[in-house]
Amino acid sequence: MDDATKVSKPAIFTAADFGEAAARARDLGVPVGYLVTPGSIQRSEAQGQQELVVSAVLPVDMQPDRASFEALGFTFGEPDPNDRLFVPATLPQGWRKGTSDHAMWSHVIDDQGRQRVTVFYKAAFYDRRAHMSLVPRYGLDQGDSADAWHVTDKAAGHKLFGPASYEEARAWLQANLSEKDRYNWAT
Repeated sequence: MDDATKVSKPAIFTAADFGEAAARARDLGVPVGYLVTPGSIQRSEAQGQQELVVSAVLPVDMQPDRASFEALGFTFGEPDPNDRLFVPATLPQGWRKGTSDHAMWSHVIDDQGRQRVTVFYKAAFYDRRAHMSLVPRYGLDQGDSADAWHVTDKAAGHKLFGPASYEEARAWLQANLSEKDRYNWAT
């Protein structure tokens, strides 16, 4: 059998073939001999994103912390003992979940259409994990060149500082906006 034939056919892998990843899959209840076909892991990632976006859960791992999400109007239930990655959640009034162009990333969009939360979910059976982070109102954005960084107000949609080097833009952001102010989206 030539190499091209080997690659294009579905393969059955055992714990010995994958070592730690297969052992982790077995621990998660994935049967040894799990059928893996070309693209099957990518399809499972995309399916995981779609299921997360329509679900009533969000990741337990929250950055900067749960209190910051609750201050915005998120409410959370008790974590499911059968799924340590997610917690039942209600979004603030008018907010919604949305997909991205990457199978492991989705977003929470506010009532004005602004991305306020990034959500990472890797749904692969061998390395399942999730976390979410608040998007700061003020941040660093790179322009057309390596030294064209700006401090941007994402709520108002305009640049506050720049273009400048990354170091200069970061220093301006830190000198002019506290960590708390960077997350204040009130307009």
